[in-house]
Amino acid sequence: MLPEYVANSLWLCLGVALGVGSMGTTMAWLTAMHDFPGRRFFEWALLLPLAMPAYVLAYTYTDFLQFVGPVQTGLRETFGWSKADYWFPDVRTLPGAVVMFSCVLYPYVYLVVRTAFLE
Repeated sequence: MLPEYVANSLWLCLGVALGVGSMGTTMAWLTAMHDFPGRRFFEWALLLPLAMPAYVLAYTYTDFLQFVGPVQTGLRETFGWSKADYWFPDVRTLPGAVVMFSCVLYPYVYLVVRTAFLE
């Protein structure tokens, strides 16, 4: 059992590192190197996930996106779908955890890389 936990933890760390690196670097490059409408807004709005602890945001995103959460429930009620009518990724899996933590932790990379691009 322990080797499985260690392997899952390593995959989680690797996946989050890749996700955070790609998201943070891409967003930093876009806001630092390009001029587009709304750029000033995004410069500070991309830091908003830092306003709450990462685990709280990850649990919140997970609860919103799970099968009984408001997003999927709203889709089913609005369009009259059943579970078989649409596909939605399961957020309570290892890939789901990678996506959730990447969406929460990217601002740390964004700050450092954006500063490097501006210098």
